[in-house]
Order: sequence, then structure tokens, then C-alpha cells
Amino acid sequence: MKYNRIEKTYNSFKREEFIDYFSNIGSKTEESFFQGDGWGVFVGEEERRQFKTFDLTSVKLTISVREDIQDQFIKKLMISFLKGGG
Repeated sequence: MKYNRIEKTYNSFKREEFIDYFSNIGSKTEESFFQGDGWGVFVGEEERRQFKTFDLTSVKLTISVREDIQDQFIKKLMISFLKGGG
């Protein structure tokens, strides 16, 4: 089965939130690397990012996911990290 590599950067979330999420759906195999059935994710370091006058926390995820489960995996990830503002 073919795997795809996806890099996603999330703003306004703490690194620890991603560590908790991936710990719950998979297992930690190395420092900052989590693996489950058909996927693996490296959780990058927390960085500060300037957006106009805002200083945001930023975390980069490097995802390797099997092609047949990619859409479902990404959808669940996006739903788990939705934030509303106003």
C-alpha cells in the first residue's frame, strides 16, 4: 500500500495538545513520533510565529499516512483541532 507524506502547521495550539491527541489514538515509538495502524506522525517543536500584531504558537506535524485511510485520518485530525473565534 502506498503512503503519502503531509506537512501541516497548526497555529494557536500547544505542542502538548498534539502529544496528548496522538498518544490517545496511537503509541509513542520514539521521542516526538507516534504511530498507529497505517499512519505515523512526528510532532515538531513549539515555535512562535508573528502574524501582523499577534504572536502565535505554532506546531508543525509531519504525517505519513496510508493512502486508503488518508482522508479519514486528516478529517478526524482537523475536527479535533477546530477552533472558533469571534
